Amino acid sequence: MFSKGTKENGASGHTPAGKKEVCIIAFGTNIDGNISIGGDMRLDGTITGDVKCSGRVVMSSNASIKGNIVCNSLVSEGKVVGNISASDKVHFMATAQVKGNISYKGIKVDNGAILNGQLTANNGRSMDSDS
Repeated sequence: MFSKGTKENGASGHTPAGKKEVCIIAFGTNIDGNISIGGDMRLDGTITGDVKCSGRVVMSSNASIKGNIVCNSLVSEGKVVGNISASDKVHFMATAQVKGNISYKGIKVDNGAILNGQLTANNGRSMDSDS
């Protein structure tokens, strides 16, 4: 009835080449536990637990995460209580609030955002290097 990969239900079990999957967690949804996402994530709800995302995390102003985030990049209007480690860029918009340490390659902080923690650039260059 629900066989994988049949033409009747349109499910192939594979992502088309070049297309990224997006996990959408809607407003009013509460997740209690760690999650791991293989693509991008759009969060409008609440997560209590660690988040690992191989792509981009986008948080609305209603979104909150109580846990650590490991991702490629982050754009946040919401609230994070936990450490953030982004292998690329982070962008905190005016309504963003973070209580935790942030590791990033590039950062943008809009006026009004509240960051309470240590910021660490992970661009691969040493602070005491002459190069």
